[in-house]
Amino acid sequence: MTYKCPRDGTELEVEVIHGSRFYTCSTCGGEMVNYAVLRKEPKLAKTARAIWDTSKEILNNEGVVCPECNQRMARVYYKEADVMLDLCQHCHLIWFDRGEYEVLPREEIKPVQPKELSQKSIKALLQAERAINSEILEASATTDRLEQESYPTTQDDPLGQDILPWITWILLAACFAAYIFVFKDPGKNLQLFSFDPENPLRIYGLTWITSFFVQEGYIELFLVLLYLNRFGAVTEKDFGHLRLVMLFIVGHIVGLILLTVFDLGEKGLFTGMIAGLTAVMVHYITVLPKQILEMPLFLKYLGRYLLPANQFATYGLRGYWAVLLWALLHMFFKMLIDVTTKEPYSLLPMFGGALVGYLWGFIVRLKRSDNSMRYQ
Repeated sequence: MTYKCPRDGTELEVEVIHGSRFYTCSTCGGEMVNYAVLRKEPKLAKTARAIWDTSKEILNNEGVVCPECNQRMARVYYKEADVMLDLCQHCHLIWFDRGEYEVLPREEIKPVQPKELSQKSIKALLQAERAINSEILEASATTDRLEQESYPTTQDDPLGQDILPWITWILLAACFAAYIFVFKDPGKNLQLFSFDPENPLRIYGLTWITSFFVQEGYIELFLVLLYLNRFGAVTEKDFGHLRLVMLFIVGHIVGLILLTVFDLGEKGLFTGMIAGLTAVMVHYITVLPKQILEMPLFLKYLGRYLLPANQFATYGLRGYWAVLLWALLHMFFKMLIDVTTKEPYSLLPMFGGALVGYLWGFIVRLKRSDNSMRYQ
């Protein structure tokens, strides 16, 4: 596993300091370490807790880019040492510029006055020392394992290894190809490939699949391609190919079931991957609520005027605000289409996808919180 210096891009070197693993830059002299390492150091445990508590109050992350997740770190001012540190609230990594680690306040541990010991006591102390060294080695191995568990990676994605989002690319190409095919004869093809909640098993149930790829008009296609490109790629990178596929499948199926069973009004034909894509997005923001996504320029300016200033970053939008914009834009354009076509529109598929994404993400957060408790 290799990291690059967030200051100058130099490859960081692994250095063992006081039995703990640090990543150091030979060019700028900076150092990077996991928060758990500071917590287990007796002299720095209190300082580490104070730094972490201070970082919880920070909303806008404006620090250096995290070498692990490529997101901005939080800038934490630690007044006791009069230093400005960079801490990733996602990966638990802390970056120290040259000299910052050395000036952190350390608690004084009073030495025990030596006393004359009997041979029996000396022998017991030697045995205890061997046992402690063994426990330290075991604890170090456990810490390494927990560090890897704390990152949003899967077993088939080793720490620091990038995943190509080829599932997302395939879905993007399939949606675009389906749009070109369907709109050669939109009147006939939309009727044929759309999902009919009043006749869910027509064409032997194949419309459960075909409706996923058929988008109703170029506006819906644009929104789907835009958000699929952003959320599909980051979900695939952070959680793996299988998680992305399962979220799409389960979200789409649950959305269609809700539309079929619980929509008591006049039912129209349903098209699009809105249910599955909503499941992917809600899952992502549930697990990683503080993540900031790079969004297209027009959404940046739209967010600047619609969202509170402290929730908007110049380099992107927080995930939950991006999802809110998705829901508002989708409902607005759907209402425009429904006014012209007189087709009824239901929010149940979107609600079903959101329910799947939230429940799945909630379970993931419960598992993560269990791992995080081992750091405390």
